[in-house]
Amino acid sequence: MRTSAIRAGILAAVALAASGMPVSVSAQAPALPAPSRTPLTAVQTPVPDPQLRRLTADDAVRLAMENNLGLQVARFTPQLQDLSLAVTRATWAPALTTRFSQNGNNQPSTGFLSGSSTSTHSNQFANNVSVEQTVKTGGSYSVGWDSARVTTNSILSSYPTQLNSSLALSLAQPLVRNFKVDATRNQLYVTQKNREIADVQLQQQVVVTTRSVRNAYWDLAYARASLQVAQQALDLANESLRDTRTRVEIGTTPPIDVTEAQAEVANREEAVIVAEAQIGTAEDTLRTLVYNPNSPDFWTLHIETTDAPVFNPTPVDVDSVVRNALDKRSDLVQSKKSLEANDLNLKYLKNQTLPDVRA
Repeated sequence: MRTSAIRAGILAAVALAASGMPVSVSAQAPALPAPSRTPLTAVQTPVPDPQLRRLTADDAVRLAMENNLGLQVARFTPQLQDLSLAVTRATWAPALTTRFSQNGNNQPSTGFLSGSSTSTHSNQFANNVSVEQTVKTGGSYSVGWDSARVTTNSILSSYPTQLNSSLALSLAQPLVRNFKVDATRNQLYVTQKNREIADVQLQQQVVVTTRSVRNAYWDLAYARASLQVAQQALDLANESLRDTRTRVEIGTTPPIDVTEAQAEVANREEAVIVAEAQIGTAEDTLRTLVYNPNSPDFWTLHIETTDAPVFNPTPVDVDSVVRNALDKRSDLVQSKKSLEANDLNLKYLKNQTLPDVRA
């Protein structure tokens, strides 16, 4: 019956077209609502977060060279050794000494031989100037000038006013013991070795800090990448859970699969939480290496890594690497210089067993 009605309609349309009558077919579509117009506003550029700091690996190393507390402490050690060298060299500096004294004496008369009928008084003003110095050969010298002015009223004195002066010169030089090396020179040599060791320790601290900063930088980059992977795995687990529920609803999957999918989602959520905690730990490690703890935003500042890891395979020559390590490793250099300092002490102690002969 439906087919017959369709055929009848088609035949009627053909008949009307054959008779010359106009046939018009109009279809009115529903009116669409006019699109709402919103006023155009200026495009707002995102304002950077003042608590977010974007760093490259080189920027992190540069900040560590300026703010790292370990490096700041290591820089004081060479300065302390310089002060020790200055104190040791000051032993060879000449010492100028001067002294003034004023003495008076009043003695009552005890007889005609006292020199005065009433009392005898005398005054003495003395001055001493001396220069002493220890020379680098182990010897020493001193030059002293003594002068005095004495006044008295005693008739037994030849002159009521007397001026006295004298010059003293002394020189001492060891000939056997302390000739080649003495305590001052040995201390100077050992301090110089300690100064060289302090330089090596500072270089080692710079290398260790640079390596630690770069490792912390890439640990933070790895932690952020791990969070992205964990988030993607969580999204896939949620999608799998939705698909599993749909299959259970249509009866193609047993309900136990929903529980398994939910357990997988929980595991992925745990992985996301752990990844977020790892980011915080890695960020704190890098923060303590490159920033000054006294800054007010030390703990509120967030760090974002901008460098991408680049893998460049490098061929390694074992023999050249071993030679380079033996020549430039800071711990070996320190050990060698410590041995040299011990040899200096041994030479000094052997010299102290010689007889003491001086001119």
